[in-house]
Amino acid sequence: MRLLGRTDTQKNRETSAPTMKSHLKKAILWVLGITAALGIARLVPNNELAIAVLLGVVGGAVSAYVLPQAKHKAALASKSCAVDDAKTTGAVEATELATDDTSKRKDVSHPPLNPNTTDANQTLSSTEAPVVAEDDGEPAYRRSQLDFTEFTKKLLESPDPLGELKLFAAEVRERENFYGALALEEADLSEAEPNDTVSQLEYAKDEEPLLPCGVELFLAHRLYESGLFDEKIELPHIRVVRPHASGMLYLRIEQGQLPYSAILTILRIEAALNALRFAYSYFEDPQDASEEDVAVLQQRITSSIVAQAAAIDTPIELPDGVEPDGEWAVRNYISTAIESFQLPYRLTASWRTNVADGNVAIEIQLIPSDVFPNSWAVPMLNDKSKRVQTTKQMRCQMASAYAIRLALLLAASAFRASSKIKHVWIAGILDTSSRHDCYLSVDFDRWRFAKTELDHTDDLEKIMRPFCPVIRLEDGFLRPVTQSFSLAEERFCPRRRYESVSMSTRKLPKHLAHALGTDHVSGLAIQESEKREAIADDILRRLVAPVRKNATQHNVHTILELAGDDPDPSVRSAAERTANALVRGSIDGEPQSVVEEFMTGDVLSRACEFARRALQAHNASGALEVLRAALEPLDAAGTYADSPQVEWRFFSSFVDRALYNRIHKANGRSLMLIPDTYYNAHVLAVMAELAEGHVGRATEHARELVRIAPLDAHAKLQLIRCLEASGNDKAAVELLTQLLKEAHDPQAVGTAYYRMAFFQWKQGNILAARACYQMATQFVPAAMPTIAMELTALSMQTGIKDAREPLSPTELHHILETHHIPESPTDEMSGVFMECAQASLDAEVFPVARNFLSTLASFTPDDIIVGMMNSLESFPDSL
Repeated sequence: MRLLGRTDTQKNRETSAPTMKSHLKKAILWVLGITAALGIARLVPNNELAIAVLLGVVGGAVSAYVLPQAKHKAALASKSCAVDDAKTTGAVEATELATDDTSKRKDVSHPPLNPNTTDANQTLSSTEAPVVAEDDGEPAYRRSQLDFTEFTKKLLESPDPLGELKLFAAEVRERENFYGALALEEADLSEAEPNDTVSQLEYAKDEEPLLPCGVELFLAHRLYESGLFDEKIELPHIRVVRPHASGMLYLRIEQGQLPYSAILTILRIEAALNALRFAYSYFEDPQDASEEDVAVLQQRITSSIVAQAAAIDTPIELPDGVEPDGEWAVRNYISTAIESFQLPYRLTASWRTNVADGNVAIEIQLIPSDVFPNSWAVPMLNDKSKRVQTTKQMRCQMASAYAIRLALLLAASAFRASSKIKHVWIAGILDTSSRHDCYLSVDFDRWRFAKTELDHTDDLEKIMRPFCPVIRLEDGFLRPVTQSFSLAEERFCPRRRYESVSMSTRKLPKHLAHALGTDHVSGLAIQESEKREAIADDILRRLVAPVRKNATQHNVHTILELAGDDPDPSVRSAAERTANALVRGSIDGEPQSVVEEFMTGDVLSRACEFARRALQAHNASGALEVLRAALEPLDAAGTYADSPQVEWRFFSSFVDRALYNRIHKANGRSLMLIPDTYYNAHVLAVMAELAEGHVGRATEHARELVRIAPLDAHAKLQLIRCLEASGNDKAAVELLTQLLKEAHDPQAVGTAYYRMAFFQWKQGNILAARACYQMATQFVPAAMPTIAMELTALSMQTGIKDAREPLSPTELHHILETHHIPESPTDEMSGVFMECAQASLDAEVFPVARNFLSTLASFTPDDIIVGMMNSLESFPDSL
């Protein structure tokens, strides 16, 4: 055991006076350094940065000449962090990209260095590295290494990643303070020694903490600067995620709105983590990189992001079946590019495309200047860097340059997506706690952009000048401007995309007609009542209040004028019924009451409403009475029965309709849509008949449901329930097998596997039951608690102890194949689904396309698919 620090003999040997040769060498370096610094300062346009360069280089030259004795005294007196003259800062209040009134940063007191969330041996920080030999042959202090793979894995799996990061930063700070910040800056780590001012405890040589490596110091210092330890900032519960497209590390926020200070802290932490990731990707041996090396790398990446852009005429390899220059191909490429960019900061963008007219519009959420580093690495003559503290103006200049480069990168990607894209509008938006400002608005045209040299982006103002951008540069940074376009404009969002599907007269191109199974847009309709709804809106706008003179006469005339002679018999019937009700006085004459009578005043609608209330009151017999009175005349007359010329069908979604068109060919028959109320009436009848114990009658209603809605999972599940109640398990399993072959949404697939598990268990196929339960949890995670209880019961009943253990993918496939249970969704259904999804978007039938993308995103919550879905504009108010 010995006291903290080295022996007097060691200290005297290490602080001995240098030779004359060494003095002369350092003196020459000093003179050369000052001369070069003056030359560099003249070449730097920004005064503050020029002064920083001059001070940094001169300071480096002077430090090279200072005697080791003076350095050692400074180390004992210093308690600072590795950033020279830079205070550890926390999050600041909301500041714009460039404002005159800037918030002052406050020093944040450091938390205690004895965190109790995890044992020190379990921290994210370090592993032991080889011992570094000293000049005198004695072993130096051991240096730690950061295993980035394990570090990332622990963050991704941790339920409290912010707590893990706090523990990491505090542990590195403790080791840094043990040795002294200045000692850690020595080029020769053998000179590092414990800091006598930290503690007076005795340590054995092998008990002394490891020297923090450069990447550890970089991350720890950035985490302290981020505001992670600021008690005034309430951070949300987050998860660390790593999207497969980019491999970047992001903090996914699991709550709604956040204080602006918390948003800044989240962005700073993300930047620090991704800077570390870049270091481990770039340096051959990241453990040998200094803190300054990582900082310089981050600066270089920030200023070279445009290098990721390929030439706009570079061909793109498209997957088989994807139509080039279509809406799907363009949106998929832009979304993939946004999710794949290797950027030092998070990229959030809203965008629209109109390939037919050659337009793309993108709004970027800019990174606030307060997120940029508090220190800047300045190059020195000895191939090293010295860090200086950045000012608010310097950070605004960094943020402005980054915003322009980001606009160039996104424009290049949008132009490359299709040769049909002629204009790319880009706006840079910054939302703070109190303001919404635009700092950049530009219309890039393809002809000028193709001539832009993206390999050289040093003079950003010169690059932007040909495009006449709406920007205001003052003192080297951007000021707020008026945005020159809106994402909701007709040139980006044509209204034709949301026209009524059932009333559309638009014909589809041949290749899209084949993919969607119809040659007209109207062949994708699912709402039988859509025309009545449109007419009801017209009626509502022309009705007058009942207090007005001759109001009833006026309203009756209006209804008959708009709907009395319509070729659709359901519209004429609704008009006659509503007019009679007004004349008889059975409705009060208020405009809303008139419209309700027009839409839902028919016998079947009223019967469904009464039956629903009766079933809620456990009055099944009362529900059956009204349902039979409404359904029997329709069924007796064969109103919705199929014929050689016509087939009647019900669809609950556009996906069902498009897939039906492809899978079930009409064979020359016309397809007519059944009212929703007819479908609902049979569903209610099944429930009421089963409640009364009439299994046979319930089965008849369920079979009618499957006939009119052959791709509807709910209809098949109703029939399966009836078959089970009648004891016909074989027919129920056959129908479940058919459902799994045709299922195309997660809820249907998961429910089908859950029901199949029950039947397999009942038949004694325990492995098949386990496999089906496992498949059900994959598609419906919310069912996991219920399934866990059933697996426990299965284990107790059969004596199988590992019933709850998951099966491997190979075992799962083999078991399902052995028992002839389809793996849903099947390859055939998936292929047809994707063809329909792409065709609906290329055809610009957005109600259908949105339905497909929404279903696809629920199957695979991929950021690229979600980005495409978010790029679809909402239903325009003008329609």
